[in-house]
Amino acid sequence: KTSTAARRALTSVEKTRVTLAGSLSSMQPDTIKTQQEVLALTKQVQTDSENLGSLKVDKSSHEETMAELTTNIDSLTSAERKLEEEYKEIKTKGIGLTSTLTPEQEAEYEKLREEAGVKSANERLELGKHVRTLEGARAKAASLAADLKEVSGRREDASKAT
Repeated sequence: KTSTAARRALTSVEKTRVTLAGSLSSMQPDTIKTQQEVLALTKQVQTDSENLGSLKVDKSSHEETMAELTTNIDSLTSAERKLEEEYKEIKTKGIGLTSTLTPEQEAEYEKLREEAGVKSANERLELGKHVRTLEGARAKAASLAADLKEVSGRREDASKAT
């Protein structure tokens, strides 16, 4: 009797073991996947930490550049204000060579200047085209001169070789 009871207990324990082993094997892929994800996230954190260091260096460099640019802008702004003040002072006093223009004369001058600019626009465009054509011709001439020099050098080398 005791052996039968022991066998039944063993069978019951074996069934429980098989059930638990099945549950464990069904959970194991999830465990492996989770371990891989943890490993990948750990690598990502390490990479991000390294990138953070370089970003901090870049940030400080950018801050220095911004501070330098701000200083330059401030100095240029103050220089511009000074120049404007000097211009207004010269404008009111005159430059000594001629008398100063009245506001009406200045307005007339600006109007004439704008009209002259409009009237000469076509001529300026034409001049620009001719200048570009001239520059292109000069570049082509320089290229041809370089080609001629190269060909002459080859011809000399060929005549020396024969």
